[in-house]
Amino acid sequence: MLNVEALQNKLSCLKIPGIVESVTDNNFYCDIAVRFDNDITFSKIKSRLQDIRIYFDADVELSSAQGLIILKVKKKARPEVKSSDFFRIITADNSNNYILPIAIGQTEAGKNYIFDLVKGPHILVAGSTGSGKSVFIHNCILSLLYSAQSELILVDVKRVEFSLYEGVTALKSDICYDTTSTVKMLKNLVHEMEKRFEMFKNSHVRSIQEYRSKGYHMNYITLIIDELADLMLQDKRIEPLLIRLCQLGRASGIHLILATQRPDSSILSGLIRANAPSRICFAVQKATDSRIILDQSGGENLSGAGDGLFLPIGSKTPIHFQAPFTPTETIEKIVDMFKAI
Repeated sequence: MLNVEALQNKLSCLKIPGIVESVTDNNFYCDIAVRFDNDITFSKIKSRLQDIRIYFDADVELSSAQGLIILKVKKKARPEVKSSDFFRIITADNSNNYILPIAIGQTEAGKNYIFDLVKGPHILVAGSTGSGKSVFIHNCILSLLYSAQSELILVDVKRVEFSLYEGVTALKSDICYDTTSTVKMLKNLVHEMEKRFEMFKNSHVRSIQEYRSKGYHMNYITLIIDELADLMLQDKRIEPLLIRLCQLGRASGIHLILATQRPDSSILSGLIRANAPSRICFAVQKATDSRIILDQSGGENLSGAGDGLFLPIGSKTPIHFQAPFTPTETIEKIVDMFKAI
């Protein structure tokens, strides 16, 4: 519990006296709204920020709102988020709130947030080692397995993440572990997309939703690539194929989740970023990395281990979330269950 009087005394000792107007708690921060004297400038408060951080023994950010200065104190203990809660919601979704549900995580308000990839229509994910990116990608795959609406295509050039999914019936093709098989798969997927558009033309519809509403059967396809940057560095043929899929895939029911540890502008071109409008950023090393993914800084301040920012299509303000953690043993049990189906 915050000792308001002690904080006000500390601010006076720092020669930035102020009155605490309100204290708001959420999953990640304690927001303290302070009204400072008129002669106290924002830059003066900022110059004392390190002392304020030492007082709280925590990371503190400053912002302003309605004439008040907000001390945003980061909590050391973050919420424990269980992936099973999300999978339970997805499995019980009888009202079809989601077509391709993705378990994102728990928001600052404590709400379990699930995003429909169909609305994405593609997601670009970035995060450095230890950020929680790989666990999140596994959660995406498991979410789609539980929804049973999409065939999956997996690309893993590191050869360490996706091998346990071999044999799952939802896979549309063999898992790609190298650039040669990836290029071949992408060409086949582009051909599949063009074939679907021809079927739409003959049926006088414009999208997979209209096609399915007429009683025809057609599965969604989700392509998930782990470590996109390495893949694109190895073979220049990959980028134009991905761009074509990103540009035209939505109507044909083809959606992409593209993940990388290195969000480098020289690798992730403007066309790739423009055509993957939904973004997820886990902890990255530099503000420039965050700006490449989110078009704004913030990712460099994340704590790692699933602490993330989600910028859905059409939004300017990212959603702060804690991604659920799924242990490897649990992933293996779930995968074995779907192999048996």
